[in-house]
Amino acid sequence: MNKAVLIIQVALSLIIINKINAQSQSFIQSAELGNNSYNCAVADFNNDYLPDIYLVNFNTADKLWTQNTDGTFSENSQQIGNSVKFNRSIGVADLNGDNYPDLFIPNDANWNSVSVSDGLPNEVWFNDGTGKFTDSHQQLGNSASNDVALGDIDNDGDIDAVVANYHNTNLNSPVYQSNLIWLNDGNGNFTVSSADIGIGSNQVKLIDIDKDDDLDIILSSQGTDKGTTLYLNNGTGGFSKTSNTIKSCSSFDTGDIDNDGHIDLILTNAVRNSSSPVELWFNDGDENFTLSTTLSDNINGSDIKLTDIDNDNDLDIVATNGIWTSKMPKIWINQGGLQQGIVGEFLLSDIDLGNFQMGKISVADINNDNTNDLVISNYSATSKVFFYQNISSIVDSQINTNLILYPTVANECVELKGEINGDNNFTIVGITGEILKNGILKSQNFNVSDLPSGEYLLLIKGDRENVLKFIKN
Repeated sequence: MNKAVLIIQVALSLIIINKINAQSQSFIQSAELGNNSYNCAVADFNNDYLPDIYLVNFNTADKLWTQNTDGTFSENSQQIGNSVKFNRSIGVADLNGDNYPDLFIPNDANWNSVSVSDGLPNEVWFNDGTGKFTDSHQQLGNSASNDVALGDIDNDGDIDAVVANYHNTNLNSPVYQSNLIWLNDGNGNFTVSSADIGIGSNQVKLIDIDKDDDLDIILSSQGTDKGTTLYLNNGTGGFSKTSNTIKSCSSFDTGDIDNDGHIDLILTNAVRNSSSPVELWFNDGDENFTLSTTLSDNINGSDIKLTDIDNDNDLDIVATNGIWTSKMPKIWINQGGLQQGIVGEFLLSDIDLGNFQMGKISVADINNDNTNDLVISNYSATSKVFFYQNISSIVDSQINTNLILYPTVANECVELKGEINGDNNFTIVGITGEILKNGILKSQNFNVSDLPSGEYLLLIKGDRENVLKFIKN
């Protein structure tokens, strides 16, 4: 792995941190949350301007983790949703018009039942603005719901729901179920639409594909011949299916991959005891999608996301890589922007995010530093959910500080010299991004005798952020 940063100290203690290679992004593991979680979402649920994390749990009620001012997270005691379920997704938006993020819970089915289950009703929970939720007691449908996408489908100013329903629990002879649109009356009360948007889907997204100022629907159908289908909105919530022929997939995402102004598709498949490539399908501008690129590194992906990892105004790729076993997610960096290559071409990064089983990804700026962080859920009973903080904000920047470390090459201790104001937290990070020590700064002396030989970063965070480098002999 290329060295991530080079730090030069001069007489005025101006620390300049330069990225040697734009692909040398790194994430530090910042928190471990919950257990047995299938999905996750990020929003400011308690109105304190700090993003919180909602975990969708398997066979137990969902939980909200609220962020504290020091960047840690606390588990709320409230149990949310049906505990006898296999919930795969969550929808977060203001559903009743009070400006607080509410929950649309697309329950799947009781897969533990010995009898065949068609599914469980979807639920709506309202937020009072403090992160406390109240069940609206709406019982929406009775299907095995796999995913939900929220948006104003009929252009009436409120948030509706599109639910991807899959099939009942009879695996020998499954009955595929209709995907449904639930229309909001403006107060968070939902009624089903008569619109036909197909059957047997596992993922749904809303996006204006044809640029006519209304939300269109993309639905994927894993393990069937139904493919990934596009439904165009007529502006009032009626839909027509296009003739696109796009393969079935376990996960997909949308975005302008090649910066040509058109929304493209990226997709992958989860195959038992095997793996499959990541495919890029480019849009010609008339909603016709063509397979353009197949990335050479196969994965067994349960989720894939397009997001700007390296902050250079093009979309990179993050994909989880383990369905029936725990594996490390993969990140591909778009070769446009900082890479000075061709936008829409990708190279595999060597960023290490640890191992996950059935991980789902949420992308958000968790710590309000204007960079995209990752929350990755973990289905494995022995693992946790991890939040990774993007430390690329340290890169390509100049940080003025009155602080220096002495000595910069140490055996036992390093001393922080200079004036420190207020309360501060410290973090010692390995050069590849792993957190080794952290806590509240109580002393300006650090015992580093227990660290292996190598290069380290010391991050001091209070009313300002300081980053210093030292070497342990």
